[in-house]
Amino acid sequence: MMPSGETLWSFRTLWPDVLARGRSNSVVGALQYSGTSPTVTAATFALYRPDGLEVTGCTLVLASNIATVTIPSSSLPTTLQLGEGYREVWTFTIGDVAYQYERTAALALIQLSPAIITSDISGTTGRLPSLGTALGGVSVQTPMNQAWEKIVRMLIRAGHLPYLIRTPDALRECHILLTLAIASDMCAVSADKEHWEKAAAKYHKAFDVEWSQITWQTDYNHDGRVDDPQQRQSSRGGVLNTWGSVGGRQLRGC
Repeated sequence: MMPSGETLWSFRTLWPDVLARGRSNSVVGALQYSGTSPTVTAATFALYRPDGLEVTGCTLVLASNIATVTIPSSSLPTTLQLGEGYREVWTFTIGDVAYQYERTAALALIQLSPAIITSDISGTTGRLPSLGTALGGVSVQTPMNQAWEKIVRMLIRAGHLPYLIRTPDALRECHILLTLAIASDMCAVSADKEHWEKAAAKYHKAFDVEWSQITWQTDYNHDGRVDDPQQRQSSRGGVLNTWGSVGGRQLRGC
């Protein structure tokens, strides 16, 4: 919250930055209000470890009011603790006032990434040509990105750590269905509005069903391998064993 006489600049944060240990990482910080960026005259960045010590060696470049920070591989050696608790501190100077913002971060061996590409969407629906037209020139990658952002946020909200998922292919169908749902929502302002509204409702419902059923394998001890090949984590929050129990309770129909 800001003093009543100051602009409520937004510092966009989708989720904690997940930094890959042992390689160079890039993070970006920028402010905006009502679609407009302020004139930033200076910016600084600091990354702190879970023990409170600063990670040194980061470099910042300020261009077009956007701060881009490079965290070199030498700053993230294999001796650093993996997991949560890292903290980014950003300052942006506007006029003669320095505004400070924070973003949480985590250090991981492997970062979770989408398991689909745009051709997977075209292979799912025979109406992609009309979908492309109805999107008005917007790339299918746009709803794909929005769907991925929502899926990651849903994982975090449910208490999962997405970067510890070792089977990203488990999220494929959910990503495809939610992309189609969001794309159909975007198209529901076209002349064929009724069709796209029905399509959006169908894909949203299919996504909800798929989300309730998916499971994946994890690496909670940070050794780069699946913790237990006989267990899978459930989107419902429990552990699914190969014999069909979630959180120790027997499941019907497994």
